This record gives sequence, C-alpha cells and structure tokens, in this order.
Amino acid sequence: MQTGPEKQMISMFEEAIELSSQFKKATYEPTFRGFFERRRPELARMLKEIREKDEGRRKQLIQVLGTEVPEYASEQLHKLSDKRKRENRILDYNLALVTFFIPLLLYSRDPELEAVADEMISSWNRIDTVTMKVGKSTFEEINGGFRKRLCYVTTAVCRSLQKPDECYELKLLREYRDGYLVSSEGERRPFGNTIILRRRL
Repeated sequence: MQTGPEKQMISMFEEAIELSSQFKKATYEPTFRGFFERRRPELARMLKEIREKDEGRRKQLIQVLGTEVPEYASEQLHKLSDKRKRENRILDYNLALVTFFIPLLLYSRDPELEAVADEMISSWNRIDTVTMKVGKSTFEEINGGFRKRLCYVTTAVCRSLQKPDECYELKLLREYRDGYLVSSEGERRPFGNTIILRRRL
C-alpha cells in the first residue's frame, strides 16, 4: 500500500484523469493552473523529501515515485478483460498523463521533479498493454499549441504505425482538416476547440 508521496502520485494522476475533459482551448489554461495551485503543497513536500535524501536514496525515491503511476495504471488495465474498454482506458490515461500530470511535474522547473517525470515516461512506455507511447510535454508547449492550431490526432495515429511526421497519410489528413473541415461552416466549431497536441502521444 502506498504511503506519503507515493500515494499522492496516484491521487494527482486520478485528478488529472478527471480534468482531462477540460482539455479544450477555452478551459485548459485555467484548469491546469487551478490543478497546479491545489497540488503545489504536495509537490513542495515531495521535492523537500527528495532533496533531504543522500544521492543514492534520492535516486531510489525518484525511481519509486516515477514508477508508481505506471504500476497503478498497469494494474487497472489488467483488470479490464474487454479489449475495447482497455484501449479506451489507455487513451484516457495517456491524455491525462500528457496534458495534465507530466506538465504538472514540470511546471515549477525543479530538476528533481523533472527526473520523476522522465522516470515515469520511461516506465509508462514499458507497460505491455500500452501501445501508444508518450513523451514529455510542458504546460507552455501545450497551451501554445492551441494558438498555433497543432493537431495530435493524425500524428498520434501515424506515429503508432511508425510513419514519419511528413508521411503521405499525415499530409493528406492535414490538408483535409485545414482545407475542407475548417472551411466547412458545420465543422468549424469542433475543430476550433479540439485537442491540440503534436508529437506528445
């Protein structure tokens, strides 16, 4: 059973899952900033605990903290026998991790919390049931992506198929999105507030 900072990691991840429904242009920034403010005291305690350790124990604690959420998620995924439900849960977990949880760890720019995030990403990408890998993303990169109209959906699909960023399929889908869907009056609204992440999932 988790205690102290390990338990807080799970709690923060569960909140990130809940918040991921607010990953929209109009709501992401205030939702993320509120998340950070609520969790700031826990992050400060975690950071203090890491810094109080000698170098060997510091690395060990960083590893423990970095593997806590992937281990928890893996346990939850193995409880799901239905493949479709498991795949949907993986997408939910990936979205929460990349849009809220990892940026939360990186927001204060503390090297120790960044090391926890790096360990988490590495551990997450080794989970046998997770087919779509994650990468490091900051709040600033994600929030800036809304203004640049970057899209992660096509990129994520093609990356999972081992296609390069400028592959034929990505170019075709982007042209379709930017040339037809965005100019279509009926389709304008969904694409104005859709998920705007690139090269993160």
